[in-house]
Amino acid sequence: MLYDVLIVGGGPAGLGAAINAAKAGASVLLLDENHLLGGQLFKQIHKFFGSQDHYAGWRGIDIGQKLLREAAEAGVKIKLNSRVVGCLEDGLI
Repeated sequence: MLYDVLIVGGGPAGLGAAINAAKAGASVLLLDENHLLGGQLFKQIHKFFGSQDHYAGWRGIDIGQKLLREAAEAGVKIKLNSRVVGCLEDGLI
């Protein structure tokens, strides 16, 4: 299957990019070499500080769960345990 957007890495930045692209109408495939998404967020149990726009008062694990829900709701296709080793001239990943 062809996708409009391919994102490699399912940490916070990858999830955010996938969610925004899907909400903008793109078909999105997100690949991650791990068996779970979320990256470092799921290792952080402390509450974040800063502005409300950046989840002040939230724990990393809760932010990660929110991003996973948003990705599913936006229709992001996720493939785990997948390592990208290159991009060929014909666009094959």
